[in-house]
Amino acid sequence: MGKKYKKKQSENLPSLEPLVATPKTNTAKPKKQGGAFYKQFILLLGSVFLLMIFMSLKKNDDWFNSHILEYWDEYQDQKTNLDIETRMQMRFGDNYVISKTIADVAKKNKFDKETILIPASSYFEAQGLPYKVPEPAVFYYFTSQKTAWMNSTDTATAKWLVFSQNKRLLFFKIENKQSRDSILQYYRKYKPSL
Repeated sequence: MGKKYKKKQSENLPSLEPLVATPKTNTAKPKKQGGAFYKQFILLLGSVFLLMIFMSLKKNDDWFNSHILEYWDEYQDQKTNLDIETRMQMRFGDNYVISKTIADVAKKNKFDKETILIPASSYFEAQGLPYKVPEPAVFYYFTSQKTAWMNSTDTATAKWLVFSQNKRLLFFKIENKQSRDSILQYYRKYKPSL
């Protein structure tokens, strides 16, 4: 009776130990948040300093005044005048007002569906009117009125002419091809400019 019986573990079998999950504790010290705030503050001061240097240059200051501040002033005006017509008048000035007046007269007299011949800007300047005639596409954008310049191919369909007399705009009905040809011959000496 003397031998103790010893169990041998097989080499192929894993050892059976109880599996208990033990939480790992974080032994690292938490980082201080004061350092991040300090870095952000230094970056802010550096950015402000660089902007001050940038804006102290004459060219950059002129750009800032003519683009950013001008936009801000226009915004302040436009936010108080939300009417689209008023904003168009403010943005495009006399050119828009005169173009709109031409279209309004055409609509009132019921020839707004017909093409209107408009002389070049140099003609109106020679007559003492400060009217820079917009391109026909821009004129249509402003007013929904179809127009033609004297040097365009659309002159054959034009039924009306706008001209100036004593700093007033007047309309002339084009009755036939002969009158259209004489009108074109006279007004083509004024060269359109963009």
